[in-house]
Amino acid sequence: VDPVAWHVAPRVIAMMLVVPLITIVGAGVGLLGGYGVAVGMEGQEHGVFIANLASNLSVFDLLGAGLKGAVYGLLIGTVACWKGYLVTGGAEGVGRAVNDTVVLCVMYILVANYLLSSLLFGGSV
Repeated sequence: VDPVAWHVAPRVIAMMLVVPLITIVGAGVGLLGGYGVAVGMEGQEHGVFIANLASNLSVFDLLGAGLKGAVYGLLIGTVACWKGYLVTGGAEGVGRAVNDTVVLCVMYILVANYLLSSLLFGGSV
């Protein structure tokens, strides 16, 4: 059995599909939290919040967030499969591989976020 086709590809594809969905859910929860604070706690009018949201949020922002989520999923899935595939040393080796995976993913996501934000939303790379 080809391990890349059987184990790696489905996991990477799943991460590329799930991370954008989690990003959208997180953004929605953040907007609901902002609405709750602005309207519920600070007394801002509902219409003012929605009007400002509509004027400051575009479809391009949502598509950009989804694209960034897909890239993050690709990075996480690839790094996790790479480190997991090469792990040696039993349980201790698995622990080191998990730690290395988290550290590498955080670093790669920070770099990818900078590059993608600059390319998609303006700014210099």
